[in-house]
Amino acid sequence: MKPDKQKDLLQRLQTKQQPPPSLSALMTDPNRPSSPRKTNLDRLTALWSRTSAGHRRQFLEYLWNEASEVERDEFRDWLTNQEDFS
Repeated sequence: MKPDKQKDLLQRLQTKQQPPPSLSALMTDPNRPSSPRKTNLDRLTALWSRTSAGHRRQFLEYLWNEASEVERDEFRDWLTNQEDFS
């Protein structure tokens, strides 16, 4: 942008009470710490909470069918001894 247009734009912005929404990104505090990045587990648990009981059950059945016998045994142990895994 040419300097005279920049000056005009800056002057117009300074006279406004509220900047236009398109400039909201420029109004954020650069010293504010950024939000922590969401992990795959965060995304999965958010999706799980929005999923119906029937779809949850289908997903658990899918996981069970995909699991090895060792993984199934570990899961059975976890279910019976949950306090050991806290």
